Amino acid sequence: MTISSSGSPSGSICVSAVHRPSPGVVVLDLTGELDIATTPSVAACIDEVAADGIEHLVLDVRDVSFMASSGVGLLFGLLNRDGIAAVHLVGVHRNDQVRRVLDVSGLRLLFPDHGSVEDALA
Repeated sequence: MTISSSGSPSGSICVSAVHRPSPGVVVLDLTGELDIATTPSVAACIDEVAADGIEHLVLDVRDVSFMASSGVGLLFGLLNRDGIAAVHLVGVHRNDQVRRVLDVSGLRLLFPDHGSVEDALA
C-alpha cells in the first residue's frame, strides 16, 4: 500500500512503503512533512495495518523533513494503543528537526530509536 496526501501547498507526506517482514510486524516508510494537514492520512494507514493487531510497528522517519505538534499527537496516541504492542522509530538520531521535536515533547524517551529497520527488528 502506498498513500500520498498533499497537505499545505508547500508540504505533503507519503507512506512510501508498507513492509510486513514477518508475522505481526509492520514497517511504514514515511517521507515528507508530518503536520496538521497530513497526519490524518498517516493515522488512517496505521489504523488499517493495525486492524488485526500487530506486535511491532516500525516507523522509518529518516525522510521526514518536518514534524509539527500533530505528529507528536499521533505518536502519543500510539502509546498503549489497542492493536499495537510496541512502536519503534528508525532514524530519529539522523534527523535534526524530528529529533528536536521528540526531545522537547519527551517522546524520544518513550520510543526506541534505531539506526536501521533491521536493528529495530532484531
